[in-house]
Amino acid sequence: RPDLVTANAGSDDVSVLLGNGDGSFQSQRRFSAGSSPSSVAMGDLNGDGRLDLVTANVDSDDVSVLLGNGDGSFQSQRSFPAGRTPKSVEIGDLNGDDHPDLVTANAGSDDVSVLLGNGDGTFLEQLRFAVGDGPVSVAMGDLNEDDRPDLVTANVDTADVSVLLHK
Repeated sequence: RPDLVTANAGSDDVSVLLGNGDGSFQSQRRFSAGSSPSSVAMGDLNGDGRLDLVTANVDSDDVSVLLGNGDGSFQSQRSFPAGRTPKSVEIGDLNGDDHPDLVTANAGSDDVSVLLGNGDGTFLEQLRFAVGDGPVSVAMGDLNEDDRPDLVTANVDTADVSVLLHK
């Protein structure tokens, strides 16, 4: 059954609404995240087959990882530094090691942060790559058909996109 998850910047948490299978949802359950989460992504970050959450936290310049318990609840958040004012977060395997990695679009530092995953829900120190001014979203995809993920950001201050091809 489809569920819903929202990032709640005003209350520094995420809301999880479990689906009933008929288009309706159970009452929200809230889980603490970092300061002003602006984006949330889901994926299995520690290889246990359960969905986990990660938020981009605008005011604390980090991401929060909430490991899933498999029943719609989550463990307490663990934070990892990102660039200034991360607005968006995505999950994908950027280095081909079969461990999920994180990417944030950092509007305050005009770059993206790449956090390589250890496969256990923890991440290495960020690597940062410059993009256009004011990136507010990031996406991953194989743009040049070389079987490696590339990154694209939407940059609000320069009204353009930046493309980072994987090398």
